[in-house]
Amino acid sequence: VWVSFVARLVVCTPNFRARPIVVFDFDQTLAVSTVVPAMLGDASQLAFGGSERVVMLGQLFAQLHSMDVAVAIVSFNSEETIQKALAEADLKIVAHDMIFGEQAFEQNADFSYSKAALITDRITAILPGGPPCRLLFVDDSLNNVHAVQQNVAGSTTMWIKKDRHSDPAKQKQGMTFAHCCQILKWAKAARASVAADS
Repeated sequence: VWVSFVARLVVCTPNFRARPIVVFDFDQTLAVSTVVPAMLGDASQLAFGGSERVVMLGQLFAQLHSMDVAVAIVSFNSEETIQKALAEADLKIVAHDMIFGEQAFEQNADFSYSKAALITDRITAILPGGPPCRLLFVDDSLNNVHAVQQNVAGSTTMWIKKDRHSDPAKQKQGMTFAHCCQILKWAKAARASVAADS
């Protein structure tokens, strides 16, 4: 089902100067939990929810790459933990210099420094064409989503709402197949918009 859906979305696009970008949170968004070093060693299962979900994420990012949509991760987790978890699951989805973890926030003396501020300072400012850009922000925190909506020009947001199942064992967290479909639809529309502006 996933492959047939992706096949309908793939479009051949030239390498336009202004690239859309998807900015992902890591914990409980790309990952299904808050990832800690103890999970490393079985990251595919413990961090990402199993092999089927790892394949889903890998195919999502392959399609974003084929559409020339940039990808970044902004998280309060450590960059080292994020990089190790991704590598262990063989998810080669984002360049290391586009992973912004707790270290990026610690470098700023302002203790109220937010994801929205980091996106503006460290991501949209360096994109070709500069802000406002076509940017999709994906996060499980409604506070972060609202902050990006209000403070990052040209942004669209997606809230990964937690499944509050009465049985914790059945509670689902992190991006689902439906979220991946929505992200690809956004990417296709963003690419078409960039082409129209060229």
